Amino acid sequence: MKLKIHPLFAALCLYFVFTGRALALGGYIVAILAHELAHSRAAAWRGYTLGAVTLMPYGGVIDGGERYSAADNVFIALAAPVFNAAVAVCVVAVAAAVLIAVLLKKNKKGGKGTDETSEKDGDDKN
Repeated sequence: MKLKIHPLFAALCLYFVFTGRALALGGYIVAILAHELAHSRAAAWRGYTLGAVTLMPYGGVIDGGERYSAADNVFIALAAPVFNAAVAVCVVAVAAAVLIAVLLKKNKKGGKGTDETSEKDGDDKN
């Protein structure tokens, strides 16, 4: 997959870097490339070859280069949003699992610590 960078995207990159948001920029670039790669893989699965990806400030654009049937066009177009939704579900599942683990661990420690703290507070008042 060839990659092109639009001049405005380069300016956006400079802005992100100079304002200390390089990590956000990295995530943005990975998200764009993963999305466009999903389109590309769907096209390859249907027997088509897509051209270069151009990174732009609002996202990415991939060169089609070929005529597609209506069914193939819909399949290729929907492949990336479905991929994005699958990634989102995975991220939410992992975040929920981590949150539950942290809360359970805190509850185990917090339950004992809370009782001891309340007893100490009660002793200090008398």
